[in-house]
Order: sequence, then C-alpha cells, then structure tokens
Amino acid sequence: MKKIPTLFGVLSLVLASLSSQAQPEGDDAYREALRKELDNRALAGQVVSALAEHHQGTPQGRFWAAYVALEQHNAPRYQPVAARHGLVGGGWWIAFKARGSILFARLFPARFLTMLAAGTQKYLAGLRAVAPPADAGDAAFLRYMIEQERVQAGALAHAAAQRFDVAAGELEGFVGGAQQ
Repeated sequence: MKKIPTLFGVLSLVLASLSSQAQPEGDDAYREALRKELDNRALAGQVVSALAEHHQGTPQGRFWAAYVALEQHNAPRYQPVAARHGLVGGGWWIAFKARGSILFARLFPARFLTMLAAGTQKYLAGLRAVAPPADAGDAAFLRYMIEQERVQAGALAHAAAQRFDVAAGELEGFVGGAQQ
C-alpha cells in the first residue's frame, strides 16, 4: 500500500517540473491560467461527482454534493470565455488524473483532502499572481476565477479538518449568493 502514495508523489514531482518551465507574461499569462483552470474544472467535475456519489449519506456527502453544485454553477460561466479563447478543458490526461484521484480519495480520504487543500492554496496563490489582462471582460473573469478558487480553498481547508458542514456551507453560500 505504501507504493501508491509514492507513485502519486513521483507523478506530482514530474507534473511540477513540467509546469515550472518559463512562465508567460501579460495576456498570454491570463490565457495560460485560463487553460489550466479549464483543465482543473474538467478534473474537478469528474472527481467531485464520483466522490459525491461514493459519500452519499455520510458526513462528507453534503460537502461533495455542494462541490458538485459549484462545478455545475461554474460550467455556464466558463464555457463562453473558453470558446472566445478557443480553449477546451479536459482530454485523456485529465480523465486519467481523475481516475487516479478518485481511487486515491477512496483509499486515503483524509490524506486526499489534506493534499487537495494544500494544492488548492498553492494554485490560488498562482492565480493571484496573474496580471489582469487588457480586456475588461477577461479581467473581470480572472477576478471571478480567483474568487471561486478562494471559496474552494477555504472549503477544502475545513473539509481537511473534518468540518464538512462548514465546508459545505461555504460552497453553498457562494453558489446561492452568486445566483441572487
């Protein structure tokens, strides 16, 4: 069983080295951040749906269901922006990562949440470092991306601390507040 976390650790290092290449600037940085965010949304959509189904009726169930609602809330907001930039999230690599994430989350639920919370905090810091693009609509969307990621980071920190009701409440509050 110790081989699985080691495998995921090695894969994480390989992925980190691939993403540590020269960083784009200006509007290219925004476009690259949007491309990564679309992949993250595609990955999250697959993973949280599976985990919501898996944890239905457990203390985690409401949290994962709220996360599914967030992803459903985000989809129609991301789609026109992605289309305008000619980007599509997902693909075979994302599907592969989703399967691995789901398996890892089922085998090591607490560790998965801890790793996901830490990774989301790091990802949020990276999004905050992206300079706003020149286009006002894209700049507004970058602010939305950061805000919804901030909410996810907070909710995941609560979930990692086993405060699933608080975590669910944060996600539900964001979705409910944005719909009003």
